[in-house]
Amino acid sequence: MTDEALSEAVIAYVWGDRSQPWPSRRPDALTEVQRVYLAAIEAIIATAFSVEPTAPTLASLGDEAAAAVRRGHPQLSPGALDAIGNLYAYQWK
Repeated sequence: MTDEALSEAVIAYVWGDRSQPWPSRRPDALTEVQRVYLAAIEAIIATAFSVEPTAPTLASLGDEAAAAVRRGHPQLSPGALDAIGNLYAYQWK
């Protein structure tokens, strides 16, 4: 079962208000309601960044990180997993 509130908070954390075309860490973009998820979001992102980069392309690096997060956090939506994968790949570019 998808946790929509957590997933939306992850997306907001990574993409903010989408004023920038690249992903980053934006805890200030969380609403007051979403701030209760901050520790969980940071733990989820730590899971992604614990993945040893072995994939040959940036896209597949992001896929590897998203897959690792999905295994540990199956409640996240595909959009949240994509956001995390994009953040991971962007950081490794």
